[in-house]
Amino acid sequence: MKGTGTPGTPVWIIKVILMDEKYQELIERHRHPRNRGRIEGAEKSFRSNFSCGDSIEFYIKVGREGVIEDAKFEGAGCALSTASADMVCDYVKGRKVEEICSLGVDDIAKMIGFMPSIGRVGCIKIISDAVQGLCNSSRPE
Repeated sequence: MKGTGTPGTPVWIIKVILMDEKYQELIERHRHPRNRGRIEGAEKSFRSNFSCGDSIEFYIKVGREGVIEDAKFEGAGCALSTASADMVCDYVKGRKVEEICSLGVDDIAKMIGFMPSIGRVGCIKIISDAVQGLCNSSRPE
């Protein structure tokens, strides 16, 4: 089986290279998150994973017509939860609130490039739960 890179490169080598790039991005986003911080006066949602101690607070600033103008997070957690939160912040910016309400664990797993083991899936589930909390608080009465 051949890959799409250099002619003759096996697919498994390409997958290893791509996973290494995703791994490097996760580490970089954990060490230097682009979206860490608060947004004053924004919608917010707090979630925690009691089994490991991760906690996350998501903030979104919703502008005209329900479009998310900014997204940030604060919290303490492992590399997986911090990096995932940072990636989700980038993902939601520019989208309507309704568009992000279906964001689930599978979607976040695609963003990070893999589905965590059963023992670590909670690290990204708190991110999806926080987004759901934002959806519930941002809907008009």
